[in-house]
Amino acid sequence: MTDSRRPPWLGIELRHLAALSSIAREGSFRGAADSLGYVQSAVSQQLGQLEQLVGTRLVERRRGVAPVALTEAGHTLLSHFEEILGRFAAAQADIEALADGRAGRLRVGVFEAVAARLMPRALSRLRRALPGVTVQMEESRRPFELAASVEAGELDLAFGVTPLPPGPFEAREVLRDPYVLLAPAGWDLPELPSAADIERMPLVGASADRRAEEALEGHGVEARTIVRSGIDSAVHEMVGAGLGVAIVPRLAAGPPDATTVQIPLDHLLEPRRVVVFWHRERRHGCALEAFVDGVTHACLEAFTEGRNYMLVA
Repeated sequence: MTDSRRPPWLGIELRHLAALSSIAREGSFRGAADSLGYVQSAVSQQLGQLEQLVGTRLVERRRGVAPVALTEAGHTLLSHFEEILGRFAAAQADIEALADGRAGRLRVGVFEAVAARLMPRALSRLRRALPGVTVQMEESRRPFELAASVEAGELDLAFGVTPLPPGPFEAREVLRDPYVLLAPAGWDLPELPSAADIERMPLVGASADRRAEEALEGHGVEARTIVRSGIDSAVHEMVGAGLGVAIVPRLAAGPPDATTVQIPLDHLLEPRRVVVFWHRERRHGCALEAFVDGVTHACLEAFTEGRNYMLVA
């Protein structure tokens, strides 16, 4: 006999929510059934049970071939379900890591400048602290991709730049990375270039980080971009070849060389804030703590060598 005191929502099952999600994605009951491997009547039954449990209509049924649509209540419930799925994916990642012995592996999401400038020192310190831990790096030029992978449990942690995308993340700021004007060596440039000075220069744009250009627009600057690249080393080479200047974070500018000069832009632009972040609901062992400690010390070493980075207070 059913306990009448039990809240109806406790009867909601994942298959009910999966049916709602598939209907929204496919736009039809038949498409949802095909994607889930069910018959159409089973999807209709699961949706009906879900609507009965929540006490309101979640999908607007339409006649003919018009696609079905979620009601406002359906969209609201589905937005919460996506968070629930993220938690399940994180739990699955934890269980699978324990089951197949991967608890000693750390999967880290990076972008190019971090991989080249910070990871070698951070990994060296991690190896001294926990020699049995292996690290797998995954690089992306799109921060949202790394955040999605952390939320889904595909990465244990990642580097990012604030503000992070919304999600179940805990973060630690490790570095404030000032912007510089990367220019060809030999160009006659002012020591403290103004926004108007930069506007007159041909610009090699960094497609992976356009915040600097957007900030300069606030100074009334309309950049004269001649080419874009998401590869830091390519931007550096094009500047060194004399194509133009680039506005890049110090971390991405690379080490000083004979072909380029780096002019600080602190008077025009705020530094970007580099963080490491992870899923706050997952179980993280000593490997993550040791890695974050290694990153912190790598930033300290870079700062004390006079690389113009700004340590977090």
